[in-house]
Amino acid sequence: MIIRIHLECVRGPFLLQRCLRLIELAEDTSLNGVHEVIQESVGFDRNHFYAFFQARHEHVSRRGFFFEWDRWEEAFEAFSQLTIADVYPPPAANLRLFYVFPFQPTDRDEEWLFRIKRGRKRKPPEPGVLYPREIERIGPNPLQYGVDWEDED
Repeated sequence: MIIRIHLECVRGPFLLQRCLRLIELAEDTSLNGVHEVIQESVGFDRNHFYAFFQARHEHVSRRGFFFEWDRWEEAFEAFSQLTIADVYPPPAANLRLFYVFPFQPTDRDEEWLFRIKRGRKRKPPEPGVLYPREIERIGPNPLQYGVDWEDED
């Protein structure tokens, strides 16, 4: 089945404008796949560690992470097994799902933080449609490093 996620960048070192994406994807998409979808949707490089966590608000608490921060290899393997349907909706009331990139436990000033909300409805895939697909975008892509390298030429 296909679900919609509302992806909003809530914090980042160079976030100047609202950045919201509405994306349809298969509910059996792994968290590694969700990472790829997020990176593609905002035009970021895929060159850093990342993490998913559950919390009531975007103030990062390390208790809601799905792994210990110093065990990246285990996390990557777990993220290939866990799907968006496995972790959403969160098991406890009032918890939200977040994605943080790059995941740097010692330097939160460099992190980008995205809130992931899941739409209520599921639907069968439409014939001929490639998923994941972005169906709405509000705001430009944030500049990951504060510079648009493509405009440098």
